[in-house]
Amino acid sequence: MRIGEFIVYRIWALIMQLLGAVALIFALVEYLPYDPTLLFLFTFRGNDEERTIALKKLRHDLGLDVPVFQRYINFFVALFTEGSLGTSWSTGAEISDMFIRAMTYSFITFGVAFLIYTPLALVLGIIAASHKDSIFDYMMRVLTTLVYSVPPIILGLWVIIYSIESKWELAPLSFDARVDPFSDLKYFFLPILITVLIYTGFQFRLIRIHILDVLRSNYIRTARAKGLPERKVIMKHALRNTLPHFFTTIAVTFPIAFSGVVGLEIVFGIPGAGVLMVNSALAFDWPVLIAGTAVFTTINAIVLAINDVIIYVISPKQRNSVFANKVR
Repeated sequence: MRIGEFIVYRIWALIMQLLGAVALIFALVEYLPYDPTLLFLFTFRGNDEERTIALKKLRHDLGLDVPVFQRYINFFVALFTEGSLGTSWSTGAEISDMFIRAMTYSFITFGVAFLIYTPLALVLGIIAASHKDSIFDYMMRVLTTLVYSVPPIILGLWVIIYSIESKWELAPLSFDARVDPFSDLKYFFLPILITVLIYTGFQFRLIRIHILDVLRSNYIRTARAKGLPERKVIMKHALRNTLPHFFTTIAVTFPIAFSGVVGLEIVFGIPGAGVLMVNSALAFDWPVLIAGTAVFTTINAIVLAINDVIIYVISPKQRNSVFANKVR
């Protein structure tokens, strides 16, 4: 299978994943044991006939008077023709604008942390694996296990309490969403720090395991038997054959780390995508939840697709495997 065919295949798989995820969330919200129109009209004052008329009108205004499959089709028609994710029930705002602003906050936190913990985990994993059972290797395993074992929300609460007692002034209890997210970046320091600590440890352990597996390979023993310096054995032979596993580790860690950042946003009061989704769930704002599912699924699918394409390009074994499957 050529690279162009493989990319087309991954794009098709991405579209199928998006369609399936949105279909699932539509089905889930459709068969929840409550009617949001009854909740929105909880304080309605009037007789039964007036209440029935008001319910029918509200269902029509919210688009709930058509079958769920039709609403599913309408969602994608609006998305691909108008670039619209719909309108929020609770605020009346365009959901696309809401997510653009919220994702800006999320990607400031996650993007910076990702650019730090990814290369850091790779370097630490190489050092620990090449010095297996050393003091450094042992200490890194202990520290990363301890840090990763603490949920991000708990660690965030502890850091907030400590920062308040220490008067660091880095943990806002209420972040003004109307302020430009780039106007005061110091409030992103603590959630970025926590994300780096936790997911450096997570990726470190995966990378270390992969490098140790490679170092046990016959071609590594052959390279050492030829008298090559250990540094050259690690950097030229072991690392190159670990790269597919490294990119897979990044792709696997991405949605986990992003979910952790979403939780930290709630703790630190940063109005990112996590806060938006939680507030929408509490307000029974179905369109925002459905749009959020589409956004997060698309991001995750794109990351996985990019990972597959990179591995396909750099790994001859992967190309041969795909080609063999196609021939069969």
